[in-house]
Amino acid sequence: MPVLTTVLLCLLLSVPSAGAGDAPALQERMITYRLVVLKKGPAAATARSPEGERIIKEPHRLMYKLGLDGTSMAAGPLLDGGDLQGLIIMKVATSEQAREIESADPALKAGIFTMDVAPFLSPD
Repeated sequence: MPVLTTVLLCLLLSVPSAGAGDAPALQERMITYRLVVLKKGPAAATARSPEGERIIKEPHRLMYKLGLDGTSMAAGPLLDGGDLQGLIIMKVATSEQAREIESADPALKAGIFTMDVAPFLSPD
């Protein structure tokens, strides 16, 4: 999973560095987010059909709702046409909670996407 590792590394490198004396203070200001990575699933080819396009558009309402209630910090599709299809950054207590929320996505249920979830630290 080198692409996910690269994404996590980029996120970690975006955190400002601190001196050794600042470590406890910096650690107190860190929060754990969940990075949800949507990848092409076994039924990805159906995404181009009218039914597949309808299924893919359905989660947009859920993403707006999650954004409004503060669960989703950022979300969107990846536009390069590769195996990675989308990213969601969630502010939830556990990776299991992120999986549970995202499992409501009709495109996941239809096998158009699969998902991986990884926790990462970022300043609050």
